[in-house]
Amino acid sequence: MSSGPGPITVTEMPRSPNSFEAARVTISEAGIPATVLVVESTGAETHIVMLIGSQTAAMVLHYRIALRPVEATKVVPYFPRRIFSHPKGYA
Repeated sequence: MSSGPGPITVTEMPRSPNSFEAARVTISEAGIPATVLVVESTGAETHIVMLIGSQTAAMVLHYRIALRPVEATKVVPYFPRRIFSHPKGYA
């Protein structure tokens, strides 16, 4: 069983990070553990790349936040309940 490619150093940028909309994730003490890889403040927004488990996630927050690379934090993703319906009425 493989454990993956190993840790990502702060100077490396992941090839294909998962992207999250700002409305879909928040930084909170009661969330999933994550490690900050890159932080870029641009005016009123903050662009962040972080490692969540073995996945790399990129997100844009519509506010400024004081985070530093290699800092441990927690994130709370928001996944609204979606109901899909079939055009013929099947559930």
